[in-house]
Amino acid sequence: MTNELSWYGKILGTQRDLHVLRSTLEKTMGLVDVTSDRLVVLGVLDHAIEVANERAALERSSGRYVQLVEEIVRLSSIIPFDAVADELASDVLAPQLTSSWRDVSSRCHDARSDSSDERLHELRKALKRLQYASETVAIVEGSRAERIAHFSGSLQRQLGLVHDASVAREWLAILRTTEPSTRQSIDSLLEHFRVIHRDARRGWRHDMQRVERAWHQWDETRRSE
Repeated sequence: MTNELSWYGKILGTQRDLHVLRSTLEKTMGLVDVTSDRLVVLGVLDHAIEVANERAALERSSGRYVQLVEEIVRLSSIIPFDAVADELASDVLAPQLTSSWRDVSSRCHDARSDSSDERLHELRKALKRLQYASETVAIVEGSRAERIAHFSGSLQRQLGLVHDASVAREWLAILRTTEPSTRQSIDSLLEHFRVIHRDARRGWRHDMQRVERAWHQWDETRRSE
């Protein structure tokens, strides 16, 4: 089932990236002096969004998607819910948070040795899972887990800017080749996203250290109790 969720997640991810790019470009069209160039850039992007939406709709009509939904429904129906739990919520949730942290630690190790946009994107996704896990633990444990959620959330949002700027630069670079008449306008946009990309990457290692400290404080306190 994990593979199937990953498959559909990539489809939704493509849609998400294009819609975020559309929203971002609308806000930066002031950098484009020529009205016709604005129409070309947004027109090409709108077509790409339409194609992505059609593909997603087609996949949702496939047998593969139907099986995925049926499996989700099946799993939700077989999970037992008892009025009285066998274990404390904190004892059950802690291993889940630890598992999320191990994933972040592994992705961080990879990114520190090779801080490519791809590696940082994988770290961002792991941080998002850690954020959600720690927010859940914080419901029963309070402030220590909230610190993990706060710092991991802050860093994953910053790395999200890196990803979005990278997507924009890649898309605009392709458009610059296919629509040569708009090159001067696209160059202005590319420079804008280059600066955003550069600034968003700054300080991620320092911010990651704050996540690590918050995690170790939670883990050490928990072990000493």
